[in-house]
Amino acid sequence: MKRGNERLQFRLAPRVTGWTLAALLALPGATGAGDEDNDDRDDAEAVVDAPVPVEDEEDALAPAEIEERTPQQDLLDIYRLAVEADRSLSAALNRRRAADEQIAQARSQFLPQINATAKYEDIDSETDWDGGATVDGDTSGWQATLSLTQPIFRRGNFIDLERARTAVDRAGIELAVAEQGLVVDVTEAYFDVLLAQDEQALVEAELAAVESQLRRAERALEVGTGTQTDVDEARATFDRVRAERVAVDNQVEVAKQALRRLTGELPGELAGLGEAFEPQPVEPADTDHWVDLAQRYNLEVQLAERDDQLARHDVEGQRADRWPEVDLEASLRREDGESLNQQAMTSMDRQIDTRSIRLQVSVPLYTGGAISSRVREAEAERTAASDDLADQRRASALDARSAFLGLTSELERVRALEQALVSARSNEASVRRGQEVGTRTTTDVLDAQSQRFETKRDLAAARYDYLLNFVQLQASAGLAVDETVIREINEQLQSVSR
Repeated sequence: MKRGNERLQFRLAPRVTGWTLAALLALPGATGAGDEDNDDRDDAEAVVDAPVPVEDEEDALAPAEIEERTPQQDLLDIYRLAVEADRSLSAALNRRRAADEQIAQARSQFLPQINATAKYEDIDSETDWDGGATVDGDTSGWQATLSLTQPIFRRGNFIDLERARTAVDRAGIELAVAEQGLVVDVTEAYFDVLLAQDEQALVEAELAAVESQLRRAERALEVGTGTQTDVDEARATFDRVRAERVAVDNQVEVAKQALRRLTGELPGELAGLGEAFEPQPVEPADTDHWVDLAQRYNLEVQLAERDDQLARHDVEGQRADRWPEVDLEASLRREDGESLNQQAMTSMDRQIDTRSIRLQVSVPLYTGGAISSRVREAEAERTAASDDLADQRRASALDARSAFLGLTSELERVRALEQALVSARSNEASVRRGQEVGTRTTTDVLDAQSQRFETKRDLAAARYDYLLNFVQLQASAGLAVDETVIREINEQLQSVSR
């Protein structure tokens, strides 16, 4: 039986024209905040005297500048590995296939049911009569019956078919939810690894910078131009950053193991996000627009809508038990046997053909209140499903609002941190100049240095959070969150040698 006409009925929100990741993550040109950063960094380098050998390494703030890596895998590679390894996605796909069979089962109730039965029997009998006479008999033979039942009208069958179609739609939405969840999980785990690696590289750079200050303070103390306090402050900072390196190394391993849980294997060198991108505002910049999309198109809302429909079908199905059922029944029976009278030594063969056709109407008159009770139970479940739907719409509206505000705030945070990084570099350059003329101490330089690295970490985290909020807003609003989104994000990553 063809099932090509049974199509999924869940909805996807219309994609907003121009609102794609490529549009939001437009790379800046030759001018912009990135160039200002470089200018300030050059200024900072210009004021450092020759005895400080690692100054250039300190100012290499971007992880890609700290250590050039050749990426082996990108986000698309990791996602495809996760699709193959994810058992929940496979389970959702199999449940979708199982739900397809419910339609065939519901349709079968409209078709004739044909049964055949056959039996053979051999009966020995002994009959005692008054007066002491006994008659022995032997009867043997076979019987075959062919019966057909064609439902003419059964209200419940129509409801079962609608219930099956709704169940198929629900299974399809569950599959889409599983795919969406996998995209979100993979993206989050991937960026967690990148962020941990960025922090690891920044800690290594900060450790090298602090070590340079420690050596400088020790040399100054040896020649009599420094103090023991400067040496102690630099050594304390060096020990603190070295302890941070241990924690960050552990964080990298934990992040990789979390990604391994999704893909089934440890990741190789991952393609990182280019640093010099400038996120753009979301369009339309109207919270109510995204909330409205979420209340109509969010997949969890659509699941709750299907549950509400199934509950309504259950109510109608229980009420259908009160309706009459009309069936057309036909049968053909043949009996072929032999009867033997042992006293009279006679036997008689028999062959009987029976044909029958009838129209049967069945009406439940009284069931002890069972039907009414089941109807009340189904109505209560329907009310509960309606309440769950209303609650899910509110939850989806809140998720969309939070994702929109999160995306907007991360955009502003990225811009603010970019400016803060410029200021931190400028401040560090000024402090170093002050150290040269004796108005600033080693402690001041270490503080300025630490502020620069902390700002850099926050900026990296804000950029990754921006991307995650982009995915979460699409998911909350009911936009398609599948491999297409993965490809859009993947275009912003470094190229992988195939």
